[in-house]
Amino acid sequence: MKKALQIETNESIRIEFDLAGIGSRAVAALLDHLIILVILAAILLLFLGIKRILPLEEPGRDFQQVISNVATALLVISWFLIIVGYFLFFETRYKGKTPGKRIAGIRVIKDDGSSPGAKEAAIRTFFRPVDFLPMGYFLAMMSAIISNRGKRLGDLAAGTVVIRSPSPAGIGLTSIDPAQTRLIGLLDKADQVGTSMLNANEMDEIVLLHREICAMLSRAKENRAGIKNNDQLVLDLNRLAARSHSIIDPSKADRQGAALEFLRTGFPRLVRKTGVFHIVSAAFLFIPFLTTLFVVSQRPQYSLILAPELSGVFDSLDRMYGDFNNQGRPPGLETAMASFYVTNNTRVALMCFCFGIFFGLGTLLVLFFNGLYLGAITGLVHTRGLQFNLLSFVAAHGPLEITGIVLAGGAGLMIGYALLEPTNLPRSEHLASRGRDAVMLVAGAAFFIALAAPIEAFVSSSSMPGGFKIGLGTINLALVILHLVLSGRHSWTDAKNGLNINSRQAKGQNT
Repeated sequence: MKKALQIETNESIRIEFDLAGIGSRAVAALLDHLIILVILAAILLLFLGIKRILPLEEPGRDFQQVISNVATALLVISWFLIIVGYFLFFETRYKGKTPGKRIAGIRVIKDDGSSPGAKEAAIRTFFRPVDFLPMGYFLAMMSAIISNRGKRLGDLAAGTVVIRSPSPAGIGLTSIDPAQTRLIGLLDKADQVGTSMLNANEMDEIVLLHREICAMLSRAKENRAGIKNNDQLVLDLNRLAARSHSIIDPSKADRQGAALEFLRTGFPRLVRKTGVFHIVSAAFLFIPFLTTLFVVSQRPQYSLILAPELSGVFDSLDRMYGDFNNQGRPPGLETAMASFYVTNNTRVALMCFCFGIFFGLGTLLVLFFNGLYLGAITGLVHTRGLQFNLLSFVAAHGPLEITGIVLAGGAGLMIGYALLEPTNLPRSEHLASRGRDAVMLVAGAAFFIALAAPIEAFVSSSSMPGGFKIGLGTINLALVILHLVLSGRHSWTDAKNGLNINSRQAKGQNT
């Protein structure tokens, strides 16, 4: 038996959407991941080809090394961007349809029947690693089976649902008129090029034609004229109304600059609102870090006990944190190291968030063991007398990256707490509410990590004076603290409104 989602339009007409089954969603996911693998393989072959044609003669070896390291860095970064951006791009640009979903005949819509925007696509994207756990989208399947609307965790947090998307050929209206033909043509165009490529007149026309189809559907349901085959007519009109409704955004507010406004005011407010989670996150990162730093700096042999993965690092410490403040890194090495640190810190941040689904314990373990690792390697560098070089390397970008990891850890703890917190709401609704805030925190954390990337690539690894790097890091730390503590408390608009209210109250008292 097919499950259906019923929504009521602004015209007070009920429209039904057929919910997608687990089988069709699994096919779509498999196709999308195959496409991603093909793209990643193509990029890998491209970069291998570039490295193969590099000059091999001795005079050009420095140039070859630079290009090789740059190619490696670009390869890692491009892979990361594709893995993260694939679903975000297609679900935003093509109104809930990735190539895999298009082939499988399904799409994503919001709970009100409209198309998902960038926010909903981002939430679904960030929750995808959580849904994948422990492997093969196991949590996603369990959540879809339990949910009466077949929602995975990303859908619960984003307020979305996956439906069967009726193909244009599947709509065979019993009595078609020019208005219906025109609407089908506009919808076909939107499916092919994306609604963003439609001009304002075409979108307005879709809205008007949608209303007309809803009126026809209402009359057909009443069937006062005793039309034959009326059930088929109602079914056909419902499909067309559902198809047009799902690309109409009921909110026409201007969203330009919304992301910047969120980062400027909304994000610091959200950080302060959820501050206790970030304090716990910071504690589980810095307490192991400081403890291990003290122990290893006094007893270096304990480093392999506290962080066994450091067994292969000893010989490379001098090369990694040698006197590069005067000499700079070897040709191209700074780019390769920057790409490694950026992708590694992003991976750690995502792990902190995703593992929160295990009641927060996974997040705490990730933070704890990363604190051990960082403390152990810092202690080893201290025993080599390279502590100033290490400090000057991490100082410039460190405040941004560490803040991003701590905030991602706080977001993961929010997810874990939402699974345990007493509430009068259904657990799924409570998790969705907390999940939306958590994803917004992860988005802000990702911004901090991305902002640190160019600093790490062009300043931290350069031959600039160590004092300059430490000074820049101090400024960055102060700016981060001031932004998170002060920004968004009283905007100019709020202050202006407050002055106007006080002025009107004063006039009222005088009269």
